Amino acid sequence: MAKAKIQRAPKFSPRTYLLIIVVALVIGYGLFKAFAASNPLSSYYPNTNRYQSAYYLEGLNYEGPNAPARSVLWFKSFANGMFHQYNYAPYTTCHWDQLQWTGGYLKYKETNDQCSPNNNQVILDAPIVFMPANWSDGNAWSYSGNSSETHYDHGKVVCTGTNKWKSKIIGWSSVNSLNAIHTQTNEYTTWATGSAQYGCVPGQTQWWQENFYMTPTLGILGTHNVDGGLIRSVGGNATNYQKTGHWDWDVRMTGWNKLP
Repeated sequence: MAKAKIQRAPKFSPRTYLLIIVVALVIGYGLFKAFAASNPLSSYYPNTNRYQSAYYLEGLNYEGPNAPARSVLWFKSFANGMFHQYNYAPYTTCHWDQLQWTGGYLKYKETNDQCSPNNNQVILDAPIVFMPANWSDGNAWSYSGNSSETHYDHGKVVCTGTNKWKSKIIGWSSVNSLNAIHTQTNEYTTWATGSAQYGCVPGQTQWWQENFYMTPTLGILGTHNVDGGLIRSVGGNATNYQKTGHWDWDVRMTGWNKLP
């Protein structure tokens, strides 16, 4: 009986093995990039579908040394992706921030405080870009620019300056045991006009920082359901924070709550 012919595996040189490994790594990296999770930040914050269904964000503010105080955020839509964010009890509209999703980015333009006895505004000639509409896991993202900043008190200009800002995505963090995407904006405003009374001495620079944490799985209170939402917002005067250890605000959301 004839002996069966044995098929021997071909021999590869070390160089060939190296080439195979490199090709495998390239293919693997390409597949990883292709399947990297894409996160629609514009649907997490402010989550138009949720707040247009009469929901608001319920939370607690941990900014001070005392027991946390109740804090809420709710929203109102305008044309072209613009919305107001209110940080007083639902239906109280005396304090709001104006933001807008436009051109693939979230942009901040104005803060208005008319809660008696206040009548103050902060207006930027060019909006600050806070974050992109979409972000893929692991991708580096940052955006920087300059804006002219003007503060008003009862219609009178009290501060003017140049705001040099930079926004970035830091990545995933854990907030209240939930995974959240952390964005950060640092603003350095050098004052041209103003006074110590309003915290804007000419020639001095104010460092302001804002942090947003957004999760796709924020709970809907009273149910077992979840939806995208802002789970934490913390920030304020960063120079004061370095001195005192307390931010101007540190609000952590317990979930979406239904308006009565």
